[in-house]
Amino acid sequence: MPIRVCGNLREDKLIVILHGGPGASSIIYRTDYVKEIPEKRLAIAYWDQRYAGTSQGNGGSHDIHAFSDDLKKVIYLLKSKYGQQLKVYLLAHSWGGFIAPLFLIEEIRQVVPMQVK
Repeated sequence: MPIRVCGNLREDKLIVILHGGPGASSIIYRTDYVKEIPEKRLAIAYWDQRYAGTSQGNGGSHDIHAFSDDLKKVIYLLKSKYGQQLKVYLLAHSWGGFIAPLFLIEEIRQVVPMQVK
């Protein structure tokens, strides 16, 4: 599941794109407008979920909880690479709109920053 991070990482703010689909790609959200305005102010992670976009290999489970677990791993990876101080925001569309609330429904994720252990 590829992740392409573009934009300004100096501000320690990053948006993870949860694209529609399933089957779509996150890179379609990287328009000229996004490159010129939001990416100048913060970073954006374009993540292609399992079974979607440029992801490859055996995608494993089709269960929606697996997609939520994938998002958790993506955030851990991003914080591991770019620092624990990174503030992560979710931008969800269509199918991603199912995954985001499922991920956020765990009460601990709503009040405690996720940290890599």
